[in-house]
Amino acid sequence: MGKIIDISMDLNERTVVWKEDMPPKFEAVARIPEAPVNFTWLNFGSHAGTHVDAPFYLFNDGWTSDQIPLSRLIGRCQVLDLTDVKDIIKAEDLRRHNIRQPRVLLKTKNSYDPMVAYNPNHVAIDESAARHLVQQGVTTLGYDYQ
Repeated sequence: MGKIIDISMDLNERTVVWKEDMPPKFEAVARIPEAPVNFTWLNFGSHAGTHVDAPFYLFNDGWTSDQIPLSRLIGRCQVLDLTDVKDIIKAEDLRRHNIRQPRVLLKTKNSYDPMVAYNPNHVAIDESAARHLVQQGVTTLGYDYQ
């Protein structure tokens, strides 16, 4: 078995969110000793912190988050170092890499963002890159920004 690496972000009231989203809110509903338990109400959008964009996000007939098989999200993956890409990842940027796994993580300059506020200049992928990944058999893509 390979090395297990947790790449999830912290989720708290300072978590950077998409520009139109409200920040996460954590409300203490009950606390010991006044109450028999400690209970916190969580209120945040589905894009806060580390999250999954299920196919349903873009396609009405796609899986919702609860329908995605866990095998798609857990297992061996390949990290592609794209830290040299300035703005938009294109298919030609990906062709420099020998994609060998169905799960791919993209490491970009976004990994070095201090994440104190939404960054409108984050690196993203274009349609040619998305099509290339599908053609290479990639079924799960991880990304180092929202």
